Amino acid sequence: MELVYCFKCKKYTDTTDIFNVETSSKRSMIKGLCQDCKTMKCKLIPTITGGSGLEDIKEVEISEKSKILRQSTSSEGERDLLEKTYYSPESGFCGVNELQRKTKLPIKEVKEFLNEQDVYTLHKPARKNFKSQRVFVNGIDDQWQSDLVEMIPYEQENEGYRYLLTIIDCFSKFAWVVPLKSKSGKETADALSSVFTKSKRKPKKMQTDNGKEYYNTSMQKLFKSLEINHFSTYSDKKASIIERFNRTLKEKMWKMFTHQGNHKWVDILDDLVLGYNNHYHTSIKMTPTQASKIENERIVYNNLFPSKLEGESNNKIENSTKFKIGDTVRITKYKAIFDKGYLPNWSTE
Repeated sequence: MELVYCFKCKKYTDTTDIFNVETSSKRSMIKGLCQDCKTMKCKLIPTITGGSGLEDIKEVEISEKSKILRQSTSSEGERDLLEKTYYSPESGFCGVNELQRKTKLPIKEVKEFLNEQDVYTLHKPARKNFKSQRVFVNGIDDQWQSDLVEMIPYEQENEGYRYLLTIIDCFSKFAWVVPLKSKSGKETADALSSVFTKSKRKPKKMQTDNGKEYYNTSMQKLFKSLEINHFSTYSDKKASIIERFNRTLKEKMWKMFTHQGNHKWVDILDDLVLGYNNHYHTSIKMTPTQASKIENERIVYNNLFPSKLEGESNNKIENSTKFKIGDTVRITKYKAIFDKGYLPNWSTE
């Protein structure tokens, strides 16, 4: 019989099932099978000679418990920081890397915290990736994309606002969002004009879908007066960059809805957009606010369209098993083609 300490049961037990296993780093490790929970999350305790060994076992137990306590979760102060940062509308329920960057805490503690949050685990993406053509632009404000997002079911909670006019610069990824009570040509044109005025920016080209909110007298007059080339793409992908931004914005909104228990967005919209524009983007390797500065234009261009593709390889990455028997997981929800990506992707089971 051998004595083992089970990290799952958090107690000592005798066992005759001892195995020599190989770790992911190709190291040999001796493990024992817990007789209670039947897992191998056990540490072999060396045989104690001389006397009853009870005091030595107690010392080992105290040491193991202290180690478990230290490793279990973040300290109370660190957890408060994680909660305050993650649930702030400005941070916008960010992911692992962004939350780690904002809190400066170890990545392991950040992952442990997020995996305990229903808001994070319910809305975690269940991705199916497909390659598509890139949008090539020459610089800041060379091309913008715009779209209209419907928020009709929640108008009573949001002062009668039914739509969101979303706009994005395809180069810097900087975005603007204006709430609308209708999608009439005049109201949409006035909202877009206010973005031009407040930002002191305008694009050379504007890409939209072929909706009536863009193809009307007021909007076309605005484009013509500012010498903006307005065009539409007739494909199911449409304006991919603004559609991806819409999804990001809605993901943040619906996480907030899940957290606060209502669908009020009009008061937090500016904070969500501010958080997005100051969020690090992997494609431009900086924030949209930084990418909008003329001194960073060349850097952003090189990041978006490098002259040589580095690190590409046809070698397949060997897949390893991510989960073990007994692990707690969520079940992904089946979604049809047109189901909304910002709704929870995982069950509450």
